[in-house]
Amino acid sequence: MNQLEKFFYISLGLTVDLGRKLGETLDTLVKESKISEIDAKKIKQEFQQATEKYSHDIKKKLDELIHSTLESLQLVRKRELDQVRKRIKELEKKIDAMK
Repeated sequence: MNQLEKFFYISLGLTVDLGRKLGETLDTLVKESKISEIDAKKIKQEFQQATEKYSHDIKKKLDELIHSTLESLQLVRKRELDQVRKRIKELEKKIDAMK
C-alpha cells in the first residue's frame, strides 16, 4: 500500500471516528433537551452526506493520481504484454511450419 492509500484510509478512519463522536454528542444534547431529535437527525444526515461526498472525491483524486503516475512511468500493461506473448506464439508457429 502506498503513502496516498494510507492517507486515504487514515482520513476515512478519522472521519468515521468523528462521525461516531458527533453522534454521541448529539444524543447527549437531545437527552439534555438542548436540541430536538429532528435537528440531531438532520445534522447526522448532513454529516453523512458530506462524508460520503468527501470519501468519493478523495478516492477519485487518488485514482486519477495513480493513473497519471502509471502513465508517466510508461509501464507495459498486462493486457499489452499478453497481446505480445500471443503474437510471439503465432510467429513461432509460423516459423515452425516453415521448417
